Amino acid sequence: CLTLPGPTITLLVVMIRVGNHVVIQKMGGEHLRVCKISRKTKILIEKLRFEIDGAIDQPFGLFEVIFVNSAARLHGYSSSKLNGISSTTNNRRSSAEEASSDNAAQTRQKVTQDEIIKMKDTGVPAEQLIAKLVDGSASFSERTVYSQNKYINKKAKKHSDHVYLLKPTLRLIAESYYKKDPERVAHLRIDLLSHLLALSGIHYGSRCVVFEQCLGLLTSAVLTRLGGSGACIHLHRGNIAQAIPCVDSMDFDKEVYFYLKFNFFQDESAVTDSSLERRAERQRLQRHAWHLMQNGEIEILFIASKNINPVEILEKTWSFLRLSSTIVIYCPIPLYSAYHWLKAKHAVQVHVVDAFYRSHQIIQDRSHPIMQQFITGGVILSAIKVEQR
Repeated sequence: CLTLPGPTITLLVVMIRVGNHVVIQKMGGEHLRVCKISRKTKILIEKLRFEIDGAIDQPFGLFEVIFVNSAARLHGYSSSKLNGISSTTNNRRSSAEEASSDNAAQTRQKVTQDEIIKMKDTGVPAEQLIAKLVDGSASFSERTVYSQNKYINKKAKKHSDHVYLLKPTLRLIAESYYKKDPERVAHLRIDLLSHLLALSGIHYGSRCVVFEQCLGLLTSAVLTRLGGSGACIHLHRGNIAQAIPCVDSMDFDKEVYFYLKFNFFQDESAVTDSSLERRAERQRLQRHAWHLMQNGEIEILFIASKNINPVEILEKTWSFLRLSSTIVIYCPIPLYSAYHWLKAKHAVQVHVVDAFYRSHQIIQDRSHPIMQQFITGGVILSAIKVEQR
């Protein structure tokens, strides 16, 4: 804990511990990587390789990669150093790609690739390395101010030796998996995920049923909104749940990590578990889930599918939903069959949403859409169950 002078204000400083998950991002970089902390782990992100041991028992934040005996290790940053970094960020972002590119501009750079590698091996700070590359560029002074900034930004992406180790949040996890492989999370972007939650009306204490095929991303969002109250029944096929790394990466507290896994598509007698305690706990959660569903206490049904027809899930869960409950379905392909099925069941407020998303660069006289970006997404179908008269 950190106590500030003046009125009593206590800040809880969260430390990085072995077994926790962190989101790693290179300063000036675009990629996000989720990693579980363990000793002697080597990390590679955007051509920067280092051991993560130096971050253990340190607070989340900015770290510097320092070369010690040819080994790259992390070292925490103090506030005074952080102020110095902010004033030289543009200079540090200038030495990456041009020194290694095979274009005409390479012949106008006095600093060779061998000299760059030698400076890195001797532990020369990134600020000095970038400054040398700027000085060695014969065309830098001829560039416009915009072109100089672009040149500097390109260099930093490769030669920057600073990384952020961030505490996992829903936004960071969603961006990390979407940028790495959008197909694995069914092309579920962060804006579509927020739209799903908004349409569902989920709140603290809600009782939800979730069937998803996006690595636990939707389940993580639901657990975050529930805040340790209510219930989240996670439906899955087979004896055990499919991989849900997004839930594991969030490092939920025990009071929040209360979601019920219920095997809806297989007979309970077929369940086997090597641990009697785990089996007893599993059966207890299944009985609790079955009790909520049999009593019609489910308020929200979430479905996010890739290769399973949502109608199959609707047919098996429709009778367990109470009146005025909300159904929210996401799928990368059009939901014609689910739309007509809900209409046949006399559901109301049946709406289909297809959102377009694109990031833009907003700079004076240089505002335009980002040329290289993922814009794939899916379709959201929402409805409300009512009694047929």
